Amino acid sequence: MSLNSASITASRQPTPLPHELTIRSVDTGVEVVLQIPDAPSGGSSTSGSSTSSKKLKALGGIWLTDLRVCAVYIHMPWVCYRELTSRDHPFHHHTLAIIARFYDILYDITMHLWTCVVNPTQLIFVSAQPAQGSQSFDSLSVPLTAIIATQFEQPRFSGNYLVIDIKAATGGGLVDGTRAEIRFKDKGLFEFASVLEKTRERAIYMKRQSADEEEGLPAYNTPGPSGASTPYAPGDVPDENPPGYEESL
Repeated sequence: MSLNSASITASRQPTPLPHELTIRSVDTGVEVVLQIPDAPSGGSSTSGSSTSSKKLKALGGIWLTDLRVCAVYIHMPWVCYRELTSRDHPFHHHTLAIIARFYDILYDITMHLWTCVVNPTQLIFVSAQPAQGSQSFDSLSVPLTAIIATQFEQPRFSGNYLVIDIKAATGGGLVDGTRAEIRFKDKGLFEFASVLEKTRERAIYMKRQSADEEEGLPAYNTPGPSGASTPYAPGDVPDENPPGYEESL
């Protein structure tokens, strides 16, 4: 999670990263209100005391992106395959062996790619204009695994909005207890909220699966210092020469 640190283009859009996929985006008409407590929440408080907070507000666009590893399927044309595997072809047996080895390698590569961990999905907001004053902000980037909870609100006398509780990261510019309210000015919010929640659940699942796989790995013991050496203990040396041995003069 980071505040005012997303890399953006001159047209006020996030700079795309290599192989980045945009799942959903709304370029304009998105209002985000951040409520940032002055002190981290969860601490002890006395009865009747209240924790003050500051409110930041900005209007711009929002992007939901996913960074993923893609497996590429290599296809051999059927005409080439039929010609090379023909029994009349002089390299028939060698060709079959090469193709079998090729598919073994391709299978191994595919399995390794599927077991790669998907990088955390990002929720990015960029204001339409550069932030001016202390009551606004320029950009907001939140990994979906840092979203503690989401809640879709449907007030009776105002428009729907989405509330997300954010887990702060060290040096990110926010504190624990930060809450964001997202509103769409020109379109419905329900579809975006549904996709966001489903993608968030998948990101959390992948993170937990990766942690479980790491716990199952055997422990690695580091070797001792390279300069350390064990003293040599010679074994029992026989006092007599072996049979048939004659000392040369």
